Amino acid sequence: MMEDKQKEEKYLVLKLADIENYLSRWRKELLNECCNEIRLARLMTGKKSNHYIVVNEDEPYAERVWDLVLGGFVEAENNGR
Repeated sequence: MMEDKQKEEKYLVLKLADIENYLSRWRKELLNECCNEIRLARLMTGKKSNHYIVVNEDEPYAERVWDLVLGGFVEAENNGR
Protein backbone atom coordinates (compact mmCIF):
# COMPACT_ATOMS: atom_id res chain seq x y z
CA MET A 1 0.00 0.00 0.00
CA MET A 2 1.24 3.50 -0.83
CA GLU A 3 1.60 6.16 1.83
CA ASP A 4 -1.40 8.38 2.60
CA LYS A 5 0.76 11.50 2.33
CA GLN A 6 0.58 11.12 -1.46
CA LYS A 7 -3.15 11.70 -1.38
CA GLU A 8 -4.24 15.25 -2.10
CA GLU A 9 -7.70 16.75 -1.92
CA LYS A 10 -7.94 18.43 -5.33
CA TYR A 11 -11.57 18.08 -6.35
CA LEU A 12 -15.03 18.88 -5.12
CA VAL A 13 -17.58 16.21 -5.97
CA LEU A 14 -21.29 16.78 -5.59
CA LYS A 15 -23.80 14.00 -6.09
CA LEU A 16 -26.38 15.14 -8.63
CA ALA A 17 -29.21 13.66 -6.57
CA ASP A 18 -28.07 15.72 -3.57
CA ILE A 19 -28.12 18.90 -5.64
CA GLU A 20 -31.61 18.08 -6.86
CA ASN A 21 -32.94 17.07 -3.45
CA TYR A 22 -31.31 19.59 -1.12
CA LEU A 23 -30.90 22.85 -3.01
CA SER A 24 -33.56 25.40 -3.81
CA ARG A 25 -34.21 26.27 -7.43
CA TRP A 26 -32.31 29.54 -6.97
CA ARG A 27 -29.26 27.80 -5.48
CA LYS A 28 -29.27 25.18 -8.27
CA GLU A 29 -29.25 28.00 -10.83
CA LEU A 30 -26.41 29.75 -8.99
CA LEU A 31 -24.38 26.54 -8.83
CA ASN A 32 -24.96 25.98 -12.55
CA GLU A 33 -23.79 29.54 -13.30
CA CYS A 34 -20.63 29.00 -11.24
CA CYS A 35 -19.87 25.72 -12.99
CA ASN A 36 -20.40 27.30 -16.41
CA GLU A 37 -18.14 30.21 -15.50
CA ILE A 38 -15.34 27.84 -14.49
CA ARG A 39 -15.87 25.70 -17.61
CA LEU A 40 -15.67 28.77 -19.89
CA ALA A 41 -12.60 30.13 -18.08
CA ARG A 42 -10.84 26.78 -18.55
CA LEU A 43 -11.63 26.78 -22.26
CA MET A 44 -10.48 30.40 -22.66
CA THR A 45 -7.13 29.57 -21.05
CA GLY A 46 -6.59 26.59 -23.35
CA LYS A 47 -7.62 23.89 -20.90
CA LYS A 48 -10.13 21.24 -21.74
CA SER A 49 -13.32 20.30 -19.97
CA ASN A 50 -12.37 17.23 -17.98
CA HIS A 51 -14.49 14.28 -16.91
CA TYR A 52 -13.64 12.16 -13.91
CA ILE A 53 -14.18 8.74 -12.40
CA VAL A 54 -15.19 9.00 -8.75
CA VAL A 55 -14.79 6.32 -6.10
CA ASN A 56 -16.29 6.78 -2.65
CA GLU A 57 -13.57 6.29 -0.01
CA ASP A 58 -16.00 4.26 2.10
CA GLU A 59 -16.17 1.49 -0.51
CA PRO A 60 -14.19 -1.65 0.40
CA TYR A 61 -12.26 -1.53 -2.89
CA ALA A 62 -11.33 2.19 -2.66
CA GLU A 63 -7.79 1.60 -1.38
CA ARG A 64 -7.06 -0.83 -4.23
CA VAL A 65 -8.32 1.74 -6.76
CA TRP A 66 -6.17 4.42 -5.13
CA ASP A 67 -3.09 2.18 -5.33
CA LEU A 68 -3.79 1.58 -9.03
CA VAL A 69 -4.13 5.31 -9.69
CA LEU A 70 -0.91 6.14 -7.86
CA GLY A 71 0.85 3.30 -9.65
CA GLY A 72 -0.24 4.81 -12.96
CA PHE A 73 1.15 8.21 -11.96
CA VAL A 74 4.48 6.67 -10.98
CA GLU A 75 4.63 4.76 -14.25
CA ALA A 76 3.83 7.90 -16.28
CA GLU A 77 6.55 9.85 -14.41
CA ASN A 78 9.06 7.08 -15.08
CA ASN A 79 8.18 7.19 -18.80
CA GLY A 80 8.68 10.96 -18.94
CA ARG A 81 5.00 11.93 -19.26
